[in-house]
Amino acid sequence: MLVNVLIEIRNKKPGNIHLKGLAGSSKSVVAAKIFAALGGIHLFIFPDKEEAAYMYNDLVNLLGPGDILFFPSSYKRSIQFQQKSKSSIIIRTSVLEKVAAAPENLIIITYPEALRKHL
Repeated sequence: MLVNVLIEIRNKKPGNIHLKGLAGSSKSVVAAKIFAALGGIHLFIFPDKEEAAYMYNDLVNLLGPGDILFFPSSYKRSIQFQQKSKSSIIIRTSVLEKVAAAPENLIIITYPEALRKHL
């Protein structure tokens, strides 16, 4: 399966890839293998913070922390409480600085609430 995925990725222009039937940490293993084989910049958006955190931890354990970044929300618990988290703002700034440096290889993991513009 993984060989077919790599061939498909190499034959297409950059875009979205959707894999079905993966459970547990198998998503992380496939992502790590693809990243190791192809490099480049990869963005993973998970439905919620918990799923994103699991993927982040799996990838750090598989690949090491060097090229893997977690992009959190700038709020402590939820945007509805309107309490900004200074540590999350620092992490967000660090991620954006690394992206701005135009690295060749990078994985960014996040979730919709973190991408939402906060007024």
